[in-house]
Amino acid sequence: MKRTVIFLALTLGAGVVLAATNAERHEGERANWHAKAEARFNQADSNHDGKLSFAEMQTAANQRLRERFDRLDSNHDGGVSLDEMRQGRQRGGEMRGRGREHWQAMHEKLRTLDTNHDQALTKQEIGDAFPRLSENFDRLDTNHDGKLTREEMHAMHRMHREDDRDAPPPSP
Repeated sequence: MKRTVIFLALTLGAGVVLAATNAERHEGERANWHAKAEARFNQADSNHDGKLSFAEMQTAANQRLRERFDRLDSNHDGGVSLDEMRQGRQRGGEMRGRGREHWQAMHEKLRTLDTNHDQALTKQEIGDAFPRLSENFDRLDTNHDGKLTREEMHAMHRMHREDDRDAPPPSP
């Protein structure tokens, strides 16, 4: 039963983070990504014909590779050492660690919402803790039984993962 509750909390947390607490920020990030992508496209389109030739794409890719190289080359000696690559990977790991801590806190909060321990959340249990989740409750409650089950949360999570997969990744 503990595993099921934890699993429900993890699934709910993933969906809630994507659908509720960070939805506005996510929309802003997506709009920001689109603006940056358009700016990169326009910058790469050196002849301004509204299309990228292979040469223009190659030039743009080389420029982004150069920027990434410059970020890794922390001592600016024109080369990336194994230590510099490790440091870059460590910085990425630290960022992932902060994200993991956020998820763990979210999971704990969601687990405490299931006050009757039935492994489902009602609108009343969610209350004001996650306004966007409450707002979308009826749409997410696909069988209209007044509870968000693990399966419904899985479906929501899959939907958001597919949306995120379809969305272009944010630029570094």
